[in-house]
Amino acid sequence: MVSVRRPAGPEVLRCSTLFGVEANRIATRSKYSSAASTAQVGFTSPDGLQDHKAVWSQVRRFVRNLDQMVWSGMPKDEKCALRLIVDFARQGGLEQMESKDAHLTRGRVSGELFLLLLALEQRERITPSERNVLKTWMKDIAADTQDFFDHGAGSMSKRNNHRYWAALSVGAAAQFIGDKDLERWCLASAMVGLDQVRDDGFLPLELRRGHQARNYHVYALRPLLAVAGLSDRHRDTLIHFRQDALKRLSAATIKAMKNPSEISAVSGAYQMPLPAESTYTRQLKFLGGTLLSVLAEESH
Repeated sequence: MVSVRRPAGPEVLRCSTLFGVEANRIATRSKYSSAASTAQVGFTSPDGLQDHKAVWSQVRRFVRNLDQMVWSGMPKDEKCALRLIVDFARQGGLEQMESKDAHLTRGRVSGELFLLLLALEQRERITPSERNVLKTWMKDIAADTQDFFDHGAGSMSKRNNHRYWAALSVGAAAQFIGDKDLERWCLASAMVGLDQVRDDGFLPLELRRGHQARNYHVYALRPLLAVAGLSDRHRDTLIHFRQDALKRLSAATIKAMKNPSEISAVSGAYQMPLPAESTYTRQLKFLGGTLLSVLAEESH
């Protein structure tokens, strides 16, 4: 169930978003057509897309509003963002995913939410009681994410971009909680992606997206860079894995962003325009941008 909630009271009127979101049980359908060829995926289903957007657009708007508050530079906005996230956690937000599409979509949303909490924790904004609530909530989501990708996800979803977003979600939770088992799962999941990077830097499963191959390489690279940027340990583990697979993927993706001719030839399809960068939270872009600078320096 997803609904916009406007709590009453003078405290809320001072809170810059003026609303929270309830999203404890979600059972969306995939935005992609089940009739799409197994050789090339990425064809949208109008009904599925409408169902997917009706639910997840509200949740993503909630996350974007939180992102703006966390990075506004205003203590009152940080306090508001934290209060909304803690309230969301107490309601069990994102805990009960009742369809495959819901499980697959949750990774990015929870990952970006957890990154915001890491930023607030670094600024020492979170009280011990709030931290306890958040730790329990994050651990529940991380455990459910692990279980789905270990036992419930399909053969492609276990290995494509969905797995890398799940890695980011679980990895950010692991860092907040201090859980080494979750950290190991996160790194292993990131390696699932890096292990597939071809000599030319492309990911075979994302090439199957046809006209969306370039966009999905960007989408797959984002969480992998963020996972590697979570800590020095993550960076040291992943940056040279499989003969510098992350460097090859980064270089090929950046090249494709500037000129799609090569990825068009490899995927066999004209490439759609890139989506707006505003869809990503600032912490996600910061982690990825910082690591890209490191990769560029090491390449010279």
